[in-house]
Amino acid sequence: MAMTGSARRVAIFVEDGFPLISYASMLSALNASNAAAKAGKFQWRTVSSAGSATRSDCSVVIEAEPPGDNGYIRRAGEIDQILMLLSDVRDPEKRKLVLSWIRECLSRGAKILSIGAGTDLLCEAGILNGKRCAVHWSDFGAAVEKYPRVVISRAFFETDGAILTCAGELSTFDAVMRLISPDLSAEVLDTVSARSLQTVPRGQAERQSIPDQVRLGRLNSPLLRVVDLMEDNIVEPIPVDDLFRSARISRRQAERLFEKHMGTSPKRFYLRLRLERARDLLRHTPMQVAEVAAATGFISHSHFSKTFKAVFGMLPVAMRRAPVDVQNDALRFNEGSKSPATNDNVGWSGSDRAEAYRFARRHSTQSRLPL
Repeated sequence: MAMTGSARRVAIFVEDGFPLISYASMLSALNASNAAAKAGKFQWRTVSSAGSATRSDCSVVIEAEPPGDNGYIRRAGEIDQILMLLSDVRDPEKRKLVLSWIRECLSRGAKILSIGAGTDLLCEAGILNGKRCAVHWSDFGAAVEKYPRVVISRAFFETDGAILTCAGELSTFDAVMRLISPDLSAEVLDTVSARSLQTVPRGQAERQSIPDQVRLGRLNSPLLRVVDLMEDNIVEPIPVDDLFRSARISRRQAERLFEKHMGTSPKRFYLRLRLERARDLLRHTPMQVAEVAAATGFISHSHFSKTFKAVFGMLPVAMRRAPVDVQNDALRFNEGSKSPATNDNVGWSGSDRAEAYRFARRHSTQSRLPL
């Protein structure tokens, strides 16, 4: 895209195998912002060490600029103001050139957004040492082991100083909008949100969840059949004994498997699914609280409100009216609360809890844990 003097200069760095979904989300966010502002607020270029032809993870080839005489810096005084990194660089000489460009831009006040392999590049170079860093949930365990000096998080994105790291995939659009929001008016941001069908943009504190099917899929277990039945029967909950019979599993076996793999009882887990659905409906739809209660299997409006507050710490109507950051603070279940529906604790799954404790031990000096 042609550059103009008043536009913010953006450079997107890619190598072969870059994630096309994140690249497209970056371009879409920048283009939508320009259209909503009715001005060329951002102008961008795509660069790579390969030169002209760079192939994505799904074999789409794009044209990218090669480094010039000054590396990736065009000319003196034309430092890129925003860098978006989608790839790592394995070749030592090329990596040295890219890192020199990144450090030079940072020293002159640039902002950086990194995703996936781009985040690996910053971590391995020590640029993220002591900083909070968001990774995709599937990479969380490996990242904690590989980068002990980086505060690894399963938030959708994290901002630490001039660097924003993102889990990638569909959260990329939200991360780009967060990065460029200081350059846009509230009206423009609202227009972009409306045009992109974002009812509630993701907040920074919002945490990725590991799908139960992913945790259970490798087990070849009747437990997965029970969970599927639960998810298919949120509006009209089925008694757990009926679920067990449909899944051809005994109550004793089901309770043992739920405690082992989910860290809770079948009844509490079913309640968790219903309340999570209610929370999502409150945050992302205009449904009335009574409609949300009915849609999640609660006959009594008052009982629904009481149960919801016991778990999330606020009434349903308060959740809807609260600012996004306050909503995000309430996303986790309160393990210490008593649920009126079950008179039992409603907690995280066992794998979530183990991961949290492991992270806490590793980063016990941090004031806020990415849980």
